[in-house]
Amino acid sequence: SHPALWDDTSESFEWVDFSDTGNSVVSYLRKGKGEILLCVHNFSPNCYEKYKIPLKGAKIVREILNTDALAYSGTGKLNGPIEIASDGIYFILAPLASQVFQVTF
Repeated sequence: SHPALWDDTSESFEWVDFSDTGNSVVSYLRKGKGEILLCVHNFSPNCYEKYKIPLKGAKIVREILNTDALAYSGTGKLNGPIEIASDGIYFILAPLASQVFQVTF
């Protein structure tokens, strides 16, 4: 139900941060048919209560998938409202999880 995940053009993918090797986290945008999704993958067993992604200019950010949900046998570290600041966004980064956020700029 999210066309940004199915668009296969070169414009549909944009790295946000692939250099956080210390925390084993990568993040990127998927874009398509008027939708923008932020995908964040935490490959470590650590939970970060206030993880920052340098995503500037976001107006609305809403979590739409979190593999740490209890339904997927995770720990249940889900996000409510996402903190949006001038230097990026802050949220709970769940351990060993993939999280997808719908973003409006």
